[in-house]
Amino acid sequence: MDIILCLKEVPDTASIIKLSPDKKSINKQDLSFCMNPYDEYALEESLRIRDKFSDTKITVVTLGDRGAEQVLRTALSLGVDKAVHILTDKPSGELEAFFSSLCLSKFISTLKYDLILCGKQAVDDDSSSVGAMIAQFLNIPQVTVITKLQIKDDKKGFIAHKEIEGAEEVIEGTLPALLTAQKGLNEPRLPSLMGIIQAKKKLIEKVDVKGLALKEDEIISKLEIVSMELPKDRKPGRVIGGEPDVAVKELIKILKDDAKVL
Repeated sequence: MDIILCLKEVPDTASIIKLSPDKKSINKQDLSFCMNPYDEYALEESLRIRDKFSDTKITVVTLGDRGAEQVLRTALSLGVDKAVHILTDKPSGELEAFFSSLCLSKFISTLKYDLILCGKQAVDDDSSSVGAMIAQFLNIPQVTVITKLQIKDDKKGFIAHKEIEGAEEVIEGTLPALLTAQKGLNEPRLPSLMGIIQAKKKLIEKVDVKGLALKEDEIISKLEIVSMELPKDRKPGRVIGGEPDVAVKELIKILKDDAKVL
């Protein structure tokens, strides 16, 4: 079977985020980038499917400027079969979800695929919409935020599990389909040293976004960032000491008189 995997480069979650002077974007100076964490679960699941079905071919695709190539190298180090970089003049983090989905779907439509895997969301913009829009553009079934996946032995269908409030939903569907990965789907593996070395020598296919034949109204941005601001610093916590019965009374007093939540 053929699997298409969509990856995105995002700021490392351990990085300290600063805003640019115009407060419309983040300051990328001294900022490190990595593969979107939710995409790691999608990547691992594609590798596990190939472990089960040895004839599986995995193609990873990313969208962005030249800096986005690193996430493809990471995927190659883990053993995917092919990597494609759709080149744009902007970093992936500055591309709006509609444009990204449209570009990815137009390119994927030229490929053979049975399954498309994405992370449930990107941790930079948290839109949680790219996977769903790709499925809509391609007119194929979709299941989002899955925590368990079984591909049927005939490779024509799947059974996916997803958590809903107070329960678990089990969905059975036919392929081709698009699924988005949630934390808990699996435990992503780490690349070996040999895999990292070999990935540096592997070919990455380059595709210019201008070659996707987008219409003029599809290129125009549908989203304008007016301003961005960082969350306000939280007040430091307060430790209530003393004997338990005294501490409980003090806590209740604080919640009533200061926090006014009781």
